[in-house]
Amino acid sequence: MKDYYFILGVSPNASQEEIKKAFRKLATQFHPDKNPGAEEKFKEINEAYGALGDRAKRAAYDSPQTPTEIQPNRRERFAYFYRAARQARREKERYEYEVKWKYRRATLITAAASLFFLSLLALDISLPLREEAHVVDFPNWPISPPFLKLKQLDFTDGKSVRLREQAYWLTSEKYAVCRLTPLFSLPRFVRNEKQSFPAFALIADNLIILPSVLLLCALVFFFYYWQNKLEDFYNLATACAVLLILNVVILLMSKF
Repeated sequence: MKDYYFILGVSPNASQEEIKKAFRKLATQFHPDKNPGAEEKFKEINEAYGALGDRAKRAAYDSPQTPTEIQPNRRERFAYFYRAARQARREKERYEYEVKWKYRRATLITAAASLFFLSLLALDISLPLREEAHVVDFPNWPISPPFLKLKQLDFTDGKSVRLREQAYWLTSEKYAVCRLTPLFSLPRFVRNEKQSFPAFALIADNLIILPSVLLLCALVFFFYYWQNKLEDFYNLATACAVLLILNVVILLMSKF
């Protein structure tokens, strides 16, 4: 025999008002219009309230039963909690799917922005370099030596450029020409009238792996997006966003 108190989630000593409130709460939760897969549960709730909602029917339900008959067996309890847990898991998965699908356009924009950034970076490195002339700011020595061993050149306008290797710069050469990329002004070379030295740019030298990883993530994202694998392309779009921000920060640190 079914335990109607257990179905409604109330104790056998509950008042009629408590039974009514429990029924309304469960009926709202498991109504077929809101929860299409819970028709059987909704019928079971109505059946339980039909037996306990009326005082006379409740007294007739309580009187002939013994405590052992009221309690459901272990199999019924396990099946009830298993169905409830499975239903909760399905609702959570459906909610997560709807949220991720809602923001699919944002993920697409993120991956497209990553490819656009990488295209600009590749175009910037491949275009002919432009030149800027600057006056070198040498340290104030008591006696000026004929040359200085430098790893970084400082200019009188406050700018500076790092060299890939230490260079011997003649103090007589007070002017330096910096060869920069046309779009992002990444230093590539520094020269004077007699010598030319390779310059150091963080994103183009030491951390070139970061744009490569960003390119790989963006391409794999579009593959999974075309395959309509929501979980995969959502995670890849998140990785693209983090890598894109990191690349932009490093690019700003590398500018002349």
